[in-house]
Amino acid sequence: MLMFSRASACGIAVSLLLASGLAQGACDALKPYAGGAAAASREQQIDQGRQAFESNCAVCHGMDASGGRGPNLRRAHIARAPNDAALCELIENGIPPEMPAGAFLTDVEVRALVAFVSSLGQSAAAAISGDPVRGARVFANSGCSSCHILAGQGNALGPELTDLGDRRSAGYVREVLLDPASRLPAEFLMVRVTTKAGEITEGVRINEDNYSVQLRDVAGNIRSFEKTELQSQEQLKGKTPMPSFKQLPSADIQDLIAYLLAPRATP
Repeated sequence: MLMFSRASACGIAVSLLLASGLAQGACDALKPYAGGAAAASREQQIDQGRQAFESNCAVCHGMDASGGRGPNLRRAHIARAPNDAALCELIENGIPPEMPAGAFLTDVEVRALVAFVSSLGQSAAAAISGDPVRGARVFANSGCSSCHILAGQGNALGPELTDLGDRRSAGYVREVLLDPASRLPAEFLMVRVTTKAGEITEGVRINEDNYSVQLRDVAGNIRSFEKTELQSQEQLKGKTPMPSFKQLPSADIQDLIAYLLAPRATP
């Protein structure tokens, strides 16, 4: 589900999260570029970058860059892209298969995107209302750690939440809490297998080939089944073991969001 108008809509988005050595060209020490006229001012670069972002990146990051399918970019620190040089190199080189290399972008466009994304962290982001301390109690009382790892604690049935604040906006997290099935990751698939002996097991598929399938069941145990031993195997598309939090008071939901998005070090 990639778009290749001039840059991958999701490609630039995902590339901001990983880092490596400096590229040449647009990223070569971030020298002022020449284009037949004087180099653009920082303000002009930001404006050009905003236009490039809205055309190519907003479908994943949202028009305000607060996140969606792609990570939230309105942050003072983007994990693994600590400076303009690293950010520039990531945009240029891409991250296969989610993002193609940015060779189709001009130097002007690449640097404009760097200027715009960098400016997002310098502007004051709207504070997330809610009390993360109370949110931690909601998290514990709701049994979230039985499926999610946060700061090194919990089980890996669902996605890890330690760096959630680097990846998602408050609006995205609220939507998932209220309707978990609405935002299932593409790689997430629940499967139900029934053995010839009649044993039924449901879990998240973690691997499958022509001969066997491996699941992580709802208790967090890894189960492996030879397909010759199975009576049936069913893909439960759109199903998730995560319950909706609609029954919680709105204040509790907001506190939980504040806790989940709070900055924390990755162990």
